[in-house]
Amino acid sequence: MNRPHTHFEEKMGSGKFSSTDDDFHETISSIVEREPAREELIHHFPVFTGHVNLARHLMLYELYKKTENLAGNIADVGVWKGKSMFFFAKLVKTFEPYSKTQVHGFDWFEGMDPDPEKDSDTWTGMYDSDEERIVELIKEQSLQNFTILHNMDLTEHLQEFFNEHPYIRFKLVFIDCGISDVLESSIKPFFEHMPPGGILVLDHYNAKESPTESDHLEAVIGDRKIKQFDTVRSPTGYVIK
Repeated sequence: MNRPHTHFEEKMGSGKFSSTDDDFHETISSIVEREPAREELIHHFPVFTGHVNLARHLMLYELYKKTENLAGNIADVGVWKGKSMFFFAKLVKTFEPYSKTQVHGFDWFEGMDPDPEKDSDTWTGMYDSDEERIVELIKEQSLQNFTILHNMDLTEHLQEFFNEHPYIRFKLVFIDCGISDVLESSIKPFFEHMPPGGILVLDHYNAKESPTESDHLEAVIGDRKIKQFDTVRSPTGYVIK
């Protein structure tokens, strides 16, 4: 008997964007070869960044604006090099300079440790980062009052964090980790500590890169709708509490 198969199976998941990705990486290589000045990359970043990355930040901005007038903090779960955490912190500094909102970044800074029975093996050895460098960048940009960094194994210590801070509420939570055990340990407690109208954002819902993420999310949110932005490929879904 022939094995069941799917036509164009290799196109499932991110394969939809393979031609876009090829063009993007060719463009990046061309830009790098030109050796633009570092100051130019910072001050004129729209010249160089890809439209996919720009759209991702525009989506995070729109989600932030949906929660701007809610009371609560922002959580970035899976900091890596700090891109989304710094982005949220600068949004808060710009739009909420006098509110109590702060951005909490959660990571253990040791990279991905996938379970071969639950997770994609593509994560192995990826996304370790330099905690001290991130701390230095926070200080250099005077974001200490807006950003709190937590070095934490979420599978062991997140519930302890909430037990010690039972009052804390997160109006916007961005979970970008992809590991089953971390997702299972994170989604429920963060969702329970969100105010009505708060938004939970998942980077890999409905994505083969994180095979269990869809199940973990749906087990917690009940019959709430999982929404998406049509202009980005990730984050892939968000839920309004």
